[in-house]
Amino acid sequence: MSTPNFYNQKDFDLFVCDDEQAEFLDLDYAFRETQKELGREPQFFEFSIKGGYYEGAQIFVQPDYYCRTYGTPEELENEDCKMQWDLCRSVAIRKYKAEKKWINREFLPRLAEHLGMRKLLCLGVFSNGEAIYQWAE
Repeated sequence: MSTPNFYNQKDFDLFVCDDEQAEFLDLDYAFRETQKELGREPQFFEFSIKGGYYEGAQIFVQPDYYCRTYGTPEELENEDCKMQWDLCRSVAIRKYKAEKKWINREFLPRLAEHLGMRKLLCLGVFSNGEAIYQWAE
C-alpha cells in the first residue's frame, strides 16, 4: 500500500523543497527574519521542518505545546484562556481563527520564501494512499 509523500494539513498550505535543499534549511533564522518583516509573532502555533515520507521536506504547522496539551481556545474555559493568554475566551477564539488565516495568507509564504521552498497543491489522494501533486503558480 502506498502513502502520500507529504503530510496534508487541514488549515495550512503545503510548502516543500527537495532533499538537496533540505540539508541547508535554517528554520530559526528564517522564522526570525519573517517575524521582523511582518512585525508579529504567531501566538498559538509552532513551525517545524518535517521530512517527506519518500523524499523532500515541508514546513509543518501545529498548535503550540499549550494548545496540544490543554486544548485550543475553543476547547478551554474562560478562566484557562485568561490564565494562558490574558484574554477572555471569546476574544481568544477570534484571535485563534484570525491567526490561522494570517499564517496561511502572509506568514507561511514569507517563511517559505526565506527557506527557498515552493507551494505544492495536493490534487487528490487515492484509496490506495497515492497522492497527486502539482506546483502552485
